Amino acid sequence: MPHTWFLVPGYGSQGGAAADVAGAFDENGLGALVNNSRGIIFAWRKPQYASCAANWPAAVEASTKDMIAALAAETTVGRL
Repeated sequence: MPHTWFLVPGYGSQGGAAADVAGAFDENGLGALVNNSRGIIFAWRKPQYASCAANWPAAVEASTKDMIAALAAETTVGRL
């Protein structure tokens, strides 16, 4: 199914990291949609985003950018 996108659960709050989901992407860094709902919505509760606790949108932004950077580092998209 080379033209099918896959929803990839397990990232973030469920314990999965970028290296764990990297295999879901194709050689062009495409083909997967990584779900990280709780990891982003509740980022303000994590120690690394504690400085954003009073401004949860800033925690959401920081967490999202960190996820993007981690996925880029572990998948082919970061090497394109």
